[in-house]
Amino acid sequence: MTLILYVSILTQYALSQPTYFRRAAFETDSIIVFFENNFISTDGNKIKTQPNNVQMPFPDFRYLIYGPAFRISVYRKEELMRNGGGFSYSHGYSDVSPEDAPYFNLNTLEYRVTRNSMVQTDWTPVLNTANHIDTTAYVDTFNVHRNRKAVEGRLYYRNGRLLYYENNISMGDTLHLSFRKAQQVPFLNCYFVKKDPLLSAPVCMGTYHNAVKDFPVEKFVQAAYKDYLSRDLSFYQNWPGEQATQNDKAFEESKIAFFFRPRTDINNSLAFEYRILVNGKGTPWKRSDNIIYASDLKAGTQYQLEVRYTDKPQYVYRYKFYVPANWYQTIWFKITFIVLLAIVAVLVFLIFKNRRRKRLQQEQINKMRTLSAQLNPHFVFNALGSIQGLLNSGEIESANHYLTGFGKLLRNTLSSTEKNTITLREEMSNIENYIRLEQLRKNFNFIVQVQETINLSEIEILPLLFQPVIENAIKHGPGPEEAFEVTLQINKNKGDLEIFIEDNGVGFDTDKSYDGQGLRLTKARIALFNLTNKTKQIFFRMNSSSNGAAFSFKFINWLIND
Repeated sequence: MTLILYVSILTQYALSQPTYFRRAAFETDSIIVFFENNFISTDGNKIKTQPNNVQMPFPDFRYLIYGPAFRISVYRKEELMRNGGGFSYSHGYSDVSPEDAPYFNLNTLEYRVTRNSMVQTDWTPVLNTANHIDTTAYVDTFNVHRNRKAVEGRLYYRNGRLLYYENNISMGDTLHLSFRKAQQVPFLNCYFVKKDPLLSAPVCMGTYHNAVKDFPVEKFVQAAYKDYLSRDLSFYQNWPGEQATQNDKAFEESKIAFFFRPRTDINNSLAFEYRILVNGKGTPWKRSDNIIYASDLKAGTQYQLEVRYTDKPQYVYRYKFYVPANWYQTIWFKITFIVLLAIVAVLVFLIFKNRRRKRLQQEQINKMRTLSAQLNPHFVFNALGSIQGLLNSGEIESANHYLTGFGKLLRNTLSSTEKNTITLREEMSNIENYIRLEQLRKNFNFIVQVQETINLSEIEILPLLFQPVIENAIKHGPGPEEAFEVTLQINKNKGDLEIFIEDNGVGFDTDKSYDGQGLRLTKARIALFNLTNKTKQIFFRMNSSSNGAAFSFKFINWLIND
């Protein structure tokens, strides 16, 4: 048992009969019911889309019809398929429930036709209708539309027609077809309402294209009008307007003619208004007849044609089309261009940044060398002061030893200041030479503690970085009567190098500015180094109390590559 509802565009219509381009049909295993009109569609406001498979109870089916003539016919399916030309459809609804089969038993099936609430055919058994042959010749309307001429098809003999109703209907008329089992409540109701096709958007009957860039517009208009005259306009008679949902592709410099169904109730020459939106931006409405032209189309542009009747502006036909962008207008080209431009800008920026960094580094190196050079006279001044003190104390032998050691230390110091860095071993050698000289004039202990995993010969460091700190510790040490000690520790903490210098002297106030020329130069050199190097940094800290002073150097990332 199968029940199918069909709504399809017919490819056939009867010669010498009213034109029926569209058909809706109910199909069961026993009968087929056809509803035919120039244009018939479901009433979307009053009927919901049904699933493919339906069963009792059936909903009320409602349709809108727009043509002046309407026909209802019922056939025995078996005889139609065996003796006739068959039928075609686009889609349908199926009732697969076996218990619904008795409803369509021809021995008990009755129908009724009501027009404008007045019964035209009261409840009548379907089998009471005389069984006769429906002999009709058909024309292929698809070829009518494509080839602009009628092509007569073969003659069909359709046997088994049981019910036949055909009549002209007026605007606003309503028809109601019902089926029931004898003497029972109707189980199938179909409602039809005649509507005015002008109460909808204008009907687009087709287009005419020309994509030849240099083809004159005047010749295009002539060719388009000739094409328009060759079309069979009756195919679209009484059709309502439908919105175009697609977004079609056109070509740059294309010329397009849009053919709309002409008006016959008013002067057609100015019956239409139109405008073309370009990338969403509209233009003023223009008056026109039913042929509208679009030309001078540009690549990479979205268009929307809007057409309405002059006297019915609330109904607007909309059609979207676009011209693809040229390769240099595509989003991918723009993205690629922007990316390449950004890469070039970054490269240029990095080049200038690198040059600037090298220039700044050289400037800072020069400044560091200047500061290192300032350490020499400072160191010489202090050393000469120590020699003078020894001479004044009558310690001639100690002064001679000091002077010899001072000469050796001065040569090493001059050699070191000519370099950006020296090894930590060289630095420690200079410090030890300096300590031996200081120990000639002052009694104190100097203790060095180096972590076993540290190789002093593999670590590069700024020259003369610790000498001013040790000098400051000795300067603020206790008198000769008291035991004095300076400790230097070298540790490794992951990738960092840590150096601590401590003493047990009387200390000094680190917040005051009398901390000496040596410490000021040390701080300045560290600050300059941190400006020129982003991967390696030096942190310097001082703490002092009455129990002594403590200095710490932390060389960040100094051992990463060691």
